[in-house]
Amino acid sequence: VECGELWSFVGNKKNLQWVWLAMDRDPREIVGCFVGARDESGTRGRWDSLPACYLDAECHTDLLWAYQAV
Repeated sequence: VECGELWSFVGNKKNLQWVWLAMDRDPREIVGCFVGARDESGTRGRWDSLPACYLDAECHTDLLWAYQAV
């Protein structure tokens, strides 16, 4: 599972929102998604969005500190 994020803002630039994605590399399908802060709650939201068959998959990330909590 490849993990990534992108950001945008809602209303004004002080309201940053991160789009957290999880993608299955082989079929190149998005298998999990969450919109929220780039912190532990965002990491947890994306994890909770994954189907059960991906919960033991190998995950590749940019080593953001928040991933360690999940």
